[in-house]
Amino acid sequence: MHFFDNTQIDDLERALVDDLRTAGIRTAYVDYLEIAPRTENIASLIGRLLVLKQAPYASQQEWTAFSEDLAALSQSETSVAIIVDNADQFLSADRKTMLKLIAAFQAQFAAWIKQNKPCHLCFQMEKNDLVRHIFRTA
Repeated sequence: MHFFDNTQIDDLERALVDDLRTAGIRTAYVDYLEIAPRTENIASLIGRLLVLKQAPYASQQEWTAFSEDLAALSQSETSVAIIVDNADQFLSADRKTMLKLIAAFQAQFAAWIKQNKPCHLCFQMEKNDLVRHIFRTA
């Protein structure tokens, strides 16, 4: 078991963000609690953060366009990581949308795998300010 004081954690955070950028990993951090009251859908928000071609998405085609954009991103990026914070709240408040996000992500996943490039969709289920601090700045 390892314990870190605040200065060690700060150094680790900076190193992780630098490592992500150096490795060419494009990240999008979304805190569900910050978007829940907004009218922007989560696909559009992630698309905007990743600077995807078709974002923002019209609600009728959002998941198809989002999936297509992520697949197209695999042509120009080394890797992508989407982090959804407070995902436990997302799951309890809007399970249907969470499942659509997962399905859209899975639909495009093959584009990354064929090129041997990592592609991650991460759900932070428990509140952890360190995750927010690290990935919001990435």
